[in-house]
Amino acid sequence: MHGNGSFGLVHFSAHPDANRQAVRTISDDQALFLLIDEGIVNGVHLITVGLRGDAVTLDTLQWLRDQRVRYHTMAEVEQRGWDAVIDRVVADASEDDSEE
Repeated sequence: MHGNGSFGLVHFSAHPDANRQAVRTISDDQALFLLIDEGIVNGVHLITVGLRGDAVTLDTLQWLRDQRVRYHTMAEVEQRGWDAVIDRVVADASEDDSEE
């Protein structure tokens, strides 16, 4: 199967890129929101790694959870280490969730 919803994405960024209030234009601060909102990537097939900074609000983290996006913050990386976080990312990305 190819096309919308047929692939997953691992996103490495300090910012969640999930701005839902901006004008709907192509913008790097809306990339993940638009991919999910337009059905291109199902949230359960998206993992974002490295979140930190002012754009990481409780509201945004809740929205990511509501979309079933898995995420890892830099605080987690500092606490657990890159190896442990990447091991989790690989395990999550390798799950067979074709039933979703």
